[in-house]
Amino acid sequence: ADPEIRSLALFALGRCEHALALQALAVLAKDPLRGGDAAAALARSPAPGAALAIEALVRAAPTRRLGARAYVVRAKTLSGEEPWGTAILEAMAVSHDASERSVGLAGLVLLGRRAALDALRDPDPGVRRAVATAAMSDSRESTQLGLLRLSEGEPDVLTRQVERAALIQASTTPRRDGLVTDTALTASVESGEPDAPLAAMTLAARADAGQRESIDTLLASPDPILRAHVARGL
Repeated sequence: ADPEIRSLALFALGRCEHALALQALAVLAKDPLRGGDAAAALARSPAPGAALAIEALVRAAPTRRLGARAYVVRAKTLSGEEPWGTAILEAMAVSHDASERSVGLAGLVLLGRRAALDALRDPDPGVRRAVATAAMSDSRESTQLGLLRLSEGEPDVLTRQVERAALIQASTTPRRDGLVTDTALTASVESGEPDAPLAAMTLAARADAGQRESIDTLLASPDPILRAHVARGL
């Protein structure tokens, strides 16, 4: 019943090559409470047959999305892509179910099979959010610039915050910084939005002598995380 012990046990099973460990993870992946951790362990399992266990999850409707996520992690980090996995992701990417599209499109973006900026045209904000998160793994300047451009017209607040995470790689490049205005960044800081520290870091990185007073005000913030991001920006 101890959550910490349970997590450690799942982690250990994911490092074990024995067939019984794989069998246990395949069963636990169907559990509503343990499924996510079990699927993550399967994704990195060295046990022979781990890929087959993930394929079984993908082909069962109740665990389809969980299995697809595990497949993407395994394909990206360990064993490479499989034809069945690509086919499943492509099918999910055109599903009428937004939850399935978010997994399919994000997976294809992570594996480099779909351009992130094209996938970000999806009408559902949850799908766009998943794709924008996946796009953060693409360090190409064109992708990061595209995310910043899209963030300025993104109607969904949470998706906009994810897209603006591209500022992490752009905070010291004035040309890129200009894609998100000082006014927009200041509004994020003043409203206390989740991306306020990133906005403050970017404001500090692009600040000139005339903005010293506003940066000093941020450095005096009672929030230590905000102060640390301002210092990093400077």
